[in-house]
Amino acid sequence: MKLKIILFFFPLFSNAQYQMIAKQDLNLDKSQDIIYKDSITNKLIFEYGKPMVNKKDSIFFFSNYNAEAGGLNVKIVKNIINIKFTYAPKYLDFDLLTFSYNTVKRDWFLTDILSSRTNPLSERLMTERCQYKIPKNIRFSLKKNSFDDVQEKLLDNKKYLMRCSKKNLE
Repeated sequence: MKLKIILFFFPLFSNAQYQMIAKQDLNLDKSQDIIYKDSITNKLIFEYGKPMVNKKDSIFFFSNYNAEAGGLNVKIVKNIINIKFTYAPKYLDFDLLTFSYNTVKRDWFLTDILSSRTNPLSERLMTERCQYKIPKNIRFSLKKNSFDDVQEKLLDNKKYLMRCSKKNLE
């Protein structure tokens, strides 16, 4: 009897960490797709509509950053996915990543990135926002790459820095 009760409630508890965040046409096939976010691991799940019945993509782009390390906010407009990844929330640090869908490769590729960092040692809480260019020879896939790849190849490399602006939070 206890086993039956556990088996009944287990799917309810395991699905509780998944939050539906949008219903939109992700892959430009004119059918509604559903996007879920795992509130613990920041994993995204894309569940595709009618033409691709039972097709799902698990996106582990932020797999090294669980909910304790950072928060994920996803907005989708047409075939553009905007992801705001916020970490060190008390310092207001975030990265804003924009991905666009490639119908031939059936994947989303990074097209734009904005990084915002606040210096906690600054008396006036100086914030620096930087825009990076993404070279044509380096393609970051939402399905195949990770955020660590972007940080290592773009954000940590000053040659891809386009412009920065500084602002006081006070």
